Amino acid sequence: MMGDVGIVSHQQRSTKTHVFEVELDKTTKIVFDTFMDMVSVSVIANNSAEDFSGSVGLLGANGTGRMLARDGTTLLENDVTGFGQEWQVRDSDHKLFQVVDRFPQHPDACVMPTMTTASERRRLGEWMISKEDAREVCAMWKHKRDMTACMYDVMFTGNLASALTGVF
Repeated sequence: MMGDVGIVSHQQRSTKTHVFEVELDKTTKIVFDTFMDMVSVSVIANNSAEDFSGSVGLLGANGTGRMLARDGTTLLENDVTGFGQEWQVRDSDHKLFQVVDRFPQHPDACVMPTMTTASERRRLGEWMISKEDAREVCAMWKHKRDMTACMYDVMFTGNLASALTGVF
């Protein structure tokens, strides 16, 4: 399906928001939508049923978004950390980035920050935006997983505008 990348475009929507589009062919492109340090990746394909049928990965199962393990059947929706660890790059996977040998590498598990270390790193003694305010601004996201991720990002960044981006 994919040969050389056709067109790469960039659009700066604000000082903190950028959109990069990579056109793979006339019907397929990958969109990287950034807000501050957060990145959303979308695959847009007119032939998605044909081109991505049965595909699973860190972005979820094609067509459903279900959080499946590498075996394509084990459901990990109630274990977000386990799902992320399941999709950690392994020695047998193709490498996407130039820097490939940095800690942690499989079989060592990714190191997850605790809320304490995350708060210390961000110098947040307490949330700058309440859970109620975050819930209100994130109400437009109907899927529970999207709303929960939106609320966390809004509270963690202290930025209500992050709810509008969908970069979670």
